[in-house]
Amino acid sequence: MQIWVVLEGDDHGLRESSREILTAAGTVTGGVLAVAILLAPNKEDLVKEIMEFGPQTIYLTDEWPQSATGEDFAEFLGELIERESPGLVLAAETLFGRGLLTKTALRYRMPFFPDCISISLGQESLLFEHLCYGERLSAFLTSAPKRPVLATWRVGLVNVKKRSGLNSNVQKLHTPSQRSNLIRFLEEIKADPRTVDLSEAEVIVAGGGGMGSAAGFQLIYELAELIGAAVGGSKLARDNGWIPLTRQIGQTGKLVAPSVIISCGISGATQHTFGMRDAKKIIAINKDKNAPIFKIADAGIVGDVQEVLPELIKRIWEGKENAKPMGA
Repeated sequence: MQIWVVLEGDDHGLRESSREILTAAGTVTGGVLAVAILLAPNKEDLVKEIMEFGPQTIYLTDEWPQSATGEDFAEFLGELIERESPGLVLAAETLFGRGLLTKTALRYRMPFFPDCISISLGQESLLFEHLCYGERLSAFLTSAPKRPVLATWRVGLVNVKKRSGLNSNVQKLHTPSQRSNLIRFLEEIKADPRTVDLSEAEVIVAGGGGMGSAAGFQLIYELAELIGAAVGGSKLARDNGWIPLTRQIGQTGKLVAPSVIISCGISGATQHTFGMRDAKKIIAINKDKNAPIFKIADAGIVGDVQEVLPELIKRIWEGKENAKPMGA
């Protein structure tokens, strides 16, 4: 079975979620990573890295018009899938990935399985595993691959693994002009890093019950804004109304895999640490030296977050003000 993956790139290169989906595609038993599609302009510099994951073919698109919308991407991808008829098309479970495949599935009437944590190929069907009931149970769904099947893979479940010594056939695809009249592009507004999707965040500042109150939790937002991090929290922070459910980290919230997470006033209950187990570096701040969070932390500060955070914010501000421009 041919497996296609849809990749995301930005000004900083290939996104970590795309590296994960390239790795995940190789775990589907009986499947072959046939095509990697990069829907981003002027990204030839990423080809070498994509090749390291072993796709047989890499599709690159021309530069998209600034006015292109999600509907345009979906129409472009859907027509390509209809023409080539792969068995399975994967994207990362991100805002872009899920939105793109949802639109494509609806427009072209293709089966779609979102937020999968495993995919396997049986004799006559594909088997998709999906968490449900607050992620306490696994549901297994099947689809007979009589036509292309679309699915998104949850970010943070696999360790990125590249393959070496492989060459891919690189093909450039012509990008059509804007065709959709359903949505009109007005302007691009950069996302606030504090509210970016937690599954895509590189740095997260998370607060728990130790923040004391909604006013105390504002220190989390202040630190996050200062260092360009996303804001998250524990179930207790959500129960207290300090964050929405979309900002909760844990079994009943989001699974995250940032490069760094700063945990503030969070004791480290199992249901919370489960959601951050794939974080590369964990920094914990808690006044209880015996808090479970310190058992998994790479670095820790024993102290009251209401005293530690203001001092930390002050030191960072001082560092920014004293930093000399390059060449000065």
